[in-house]
Amino acid sequence: MDFTRLNADRLFSDAHKLDYTSQISLHPQYREFLNFFSGKDVIDYNDLVVGAHMVYGRMPTMLRLNLGNADDVLLLLNRIKNGAELTIENLKMMNNSMVGPSKMLHFLDPERFAIWDSRIFRYVAGAGKPTHIGKAVNYFEYLHHVNGLVDGIAFLKVHTFVQGRMGVTHDRLRSLEIVMFETDKQVR
Repeated sequence: MDFTRLNADRLFSDAHKLDYTSQISLHPQYREFLNFFSGKDVIDYNDLVVGAHMVYGRMPTMLRLNLGNADDVLLLLNRIKNGAELTIENLKMMNNSMVGPSKMLHFLDPERFAIWDSRIFRYVAGAGKPTHIGKAVNYFEYLHHVNGLVDGIAFLKVHTFVQGRMGVTHDRLRSLEIVMFETDKQVR
């Protein structure tokens, strides 16, 4: 994927055009989702089921939860929670789509994992093929790019501005996601 359109200057410009009202009303729920996972030393089967339903509760599609590989997914989530690196191979075992798993990973570790959904994809790719959203390799490339972007000094002004407009503190990836999501929402 081409990430040349995704840069701090564009995000800063778009951040100034947004109405943050809907994000402000969602923020307490977002915090609760983060708290659900942060309060767990070990993610167990029940946490996986509840967490998956929690994540899909924020999506327009209904969850079809196949727990045939629950042990593998739990092992992966617990390793990630403890700081293990994510690979394309272990991303593929989470689901046929990257949208749900990206949200689960984000709530598990919001400083390392960005949310990936159709609005974010359109902001990044413009008129890219919608089928590309489900490919693990595209999410992995996106994750690598945005983690570099939010760690840069130029992104700090975006992050500071968004937090100030919302009156809350959150991670840099959350500021990035809010600007992209809300900008796409205004356009569509």
